[in-house]
Amino acid sequence: MNWKVLHTGETNALTVRDRLKEKDVETIVPTKVETRIRRGRKVRVERAIVEGYAFARKALRVRGVRDVLKTADGKHATVSDDEVAKISRPPPPEVSNGLRTGSRVMIVKGPFATFKGKVQHVRKGKARIAIKIFGGSSNLELPTEWLEVIEGKA
Repeated sequence: MNWKVLHTGETNALTVRDRLKEKDVETIVPTKVETRIRRGRKVRVERAIVEGYAFARKALRVRGVRDVLKTADGKHATVSDDEVAKISRPPPPEVSNGLRTGSRVMIVKGPFATFKGKVQHVRKGKARIAIKIFGGSSNLELPTEWLEVIEGKA
C-alpha cells in the first residue's frame, strides 16, 4: 500500500501527524531528537527530518495541510513503503552538531566551559567562536563537540 505526500506548513508536520492519528489515519513524519538548552536546562526536542511534509495512507484535509502533492496529470503522488522506510531511518550524527555561522552556543567542555558565544566559522570538526571576556571580545577555535547550540542572546 502506498503513502500520500502531504505538504504542511514548515513547522506543522508534527501537528498534522497528531491530528491525522486522532482520525485513525496511519501517518509518518520522519523525526530526529535534538538536545536544546532552554532557560538554562537541557530539553530533548523532536524535530521533523523533512520539514514541511508528512506521509499518510489517506489524503485527508486537516488544519495544517497546505496541499497534497500531485503528479503532472493531477493524480495524488504516492511513495512506496520502502521509500518511506529509507526516509524514516535516523540520519547519521551531524559532525558539526548543527552549528552554523551565527549560531549562539554555550561551551560545555574545556577551560572556557559555561561561556556563551557566537559561531564565526565552522570547518572540519572545529568552530571559531567569539566570546566576551575581560570587557572585550576574543575569538577561540574549539572542537565542535565542546559546543551546544542555545537559544537566546550570546
